[in-house]
Amino acid sequence: FDEVIWTQDYHPAGHISFGSTHGLAPFAHLGGKGGLDMMCISPQSGLTSEGACCPSYHLNSSMDCETNLCPPAGWSYAVNNSAIITANAACETCASNPGSCFAQEQAMWTDHCLQDGDATFPTSLIKNPGDTVVQKGMNKFVDAYSGFMDNTQTLKTSLDATLQAKGINKLYIVGIAT
Repeated sequence: FDEVIWTQDYHPAGHISFGSTHGLAPFAHLGGKGGLDMMCISPQSGLTSEGACCPSYHLNSSMDCETNLCPPAGWSYAVNNSAIITANAACETCASNPGSCFAQEQAMWTDHCLQDGDATFPTSLIKNPGDTVVQKGMNKFVDAYSGFMDNTQTLKTSLDATLQAKGINKLYIVGIAT
């Protein structure tokens, strides 16, 4: 191949997709209530690095937890995990101007692909020094399954710009999470 580009899940501790961030077990979204409700903003820049989602429960702790996935009874983000709401632009914006936000569900995963831990490539893969690595999921407040966009499908990673800058117009996609 003329060019090899890797995508890498590269999460900070306390990422919005981790069940532990919300006092929930991994895969809690599979319990019949769906994902954890979020309210999100879409910055004008369109970049994942500037996006944010705020847990709806933080904005409305009286929401119906019988039918919606919620943190455990008695949970308070301000007390139990203020890091996910502090400096989170969506929490501020959606509290003061809910009409400027949009709803999104977030699946609850194990703590994974941590920047300071297990976000490495297997040693059995042949990775050359000239290969490009596009990291995703680096914003604590927005998840990104795709190498191209975040989960709200409104914010781009750097992959599209990288491909265009290199003049790449034909892709072969492989991997365990493509």
